[in-house]
Amino acid sequence: MLAASELTAREKKLLRRMALGRSDYEIAIQIGGTEARIATQRLRLLRKLNIHSEGEIVDAAARLAPRARQSALS
Repeated sequence: MLAASELTAREKKLLRRMALGRSDYEIAIQIGGTEARIATQRLRLLRKLNIHSEGEIVDAAARLAPRARQSALS
């Protein structure tokens, strides 16, 4: 698993929102960019982290971006 320092700030934001189940459209509105750009970034991030399921996204967010766990629980 990659260390949190190996992800860009944007990748961390994207990962947090993915863990919360946000759509590409919602993420695009929240962090800027187009829906297509977010879809591309999502795929690249999943490949970078070697993630294959939604459960792995949530797990990675909890490990790499601790705020995602707090947000998901509230």
